[in-house]
Amino acid sequence: MNVTIIILGSIFSLLSSAVISYISMATMVGPWIAPTIVLMTSMLFKFSRVRDKQQLTTSLALVQTIGSVGGIIAMGIGFTLPTLFFLDPELFQAWLKNPVYFCTLIGTTCLAAGALGMWLARMMRDRLVQKEKLAFPVSTMIHKTITSQSQGVAAKHMMLGFGSSAIFCFLRDGFLGIKGILPKTLYFFTGTVGNALPFALWPTLWAIGFTTGSLVALPLLVGMVSKYIVLAPLNSIFFNLGEENFTMAFCSGLVVAEVVAGLKGYPKIISKTFM
Repeated sequence: MNVTIIILGSIFSLLSSAVISYISMATMVGPWIAPTIVLMTSMLFKFSRVRDKQQLTTSLALVQTIGSVGGIIAMGIGFTLPTLFFLDPELFQAWLKNPVYFCTLIGTTCLAAGALGMWLARMMRDRLVQKEKLAFPVSTMIHKTITSQSQGVAAKHMMLGFGSSAIFCFLRDGFLGIKGILPKTLYFFTGTVGNALPFALWPTLWAIGFTTGSLVALPLLVGMVSKYIVLAPLNSIFFNLGEENFTMAFCSGLVVAEVVAGLKGYPKIISKTFM
């Protein structure tokens, strides 16, 4: 089982590195891939001979720990390294022309950062984790995923998502010599609000809503709808500014109004305190 854990962890580490590095640089978000690794590993362990629940739980935790490291490193590099291109393009191009030096530099930096992180975790574990119980939310979610009795149902949902995405991409982009039949850009609610709600983004929005839940998805939905129903018509009718400039000005006004509304009660509180 130890060899199996190492092999699976290494495979998932390479997979998570490839997936998260692309997502972090292409979409500017860094999703946690650990729950996906847990579900995929649980499906693979269905074919193993081990039936001890405690051993399976430990194996799941070890595989996701090994596999998630690649995604964490990829997300950090995807967020930070491209900024070097804008700060010093010549140095960035020089590094790309020497891939051995480039990969060695990234590898040693990641090893040093990982060693520092593990040392800090060991130093602060007793106080922050054991005494103050500062559980990391993602770790809590992963723990619940590993120990949950509904892994099979969640794994089926994941495979259904994979299959639906594959069918959608096939119908949109085609495969080999087969051409897609769906347009790559299809807008809904066009007209006064402009080209709104591109159909190509719908699978991404569904995935975000499914992952984050209603507490995060509903405010995002309200903000997205307000952008096209409130901001766009207001800008086109009265101001006719650039979309980005008007959005920044509108949101800044909301922040200022909230601050002013919050401060108006302070004079009364101060007067009661000293009088």
